[in-house]
Amino acid sequence: MTHEYFVWHKKFKEMKPVIVINWRDKTVETKHEIWKMKNCILLQYSGAEDELGNRMYDGSIWEFRGKYYIINRERTGFVPYFYDYANKKWKPEDIIFNDRGEVVGNIYENEEIVNEIEGV
Repeated sequence: MTHEYFVWHKKFKEMKPVIVINWRDKTVETKHEIWKMKNCILLQYSGAEDELGNRMYDGSIWEFRGKYYIINRERTGFVPYFYDYANKKWKPEDIIFNDRGEVVGNIYENEEIVNEIEGV
């Protein structure tokens, strides 16, 4: 699997594909800009795709069998989290998400989906 990233700029509220990550200078280069890492969130490709071929990244919102999940990168890999309405928190679920369901957005560009799920 290749390491592929998108970057979310916290101030500009923009999502762009990453061309270069400069760990020494702590910058992220997109097609037309160079952003400081302290202003950004890196979103790594999980290696999985939904049934339509959309790639799943850290922070993707994935719908499968009428249930919404947020893909979260952890030390052990990428884990889908579902919203536990009884306890009002996101919990990991042991489910394989390759080639099924549909990516419907991400937690940065589509906050309204997360708010709707959480009942905010």
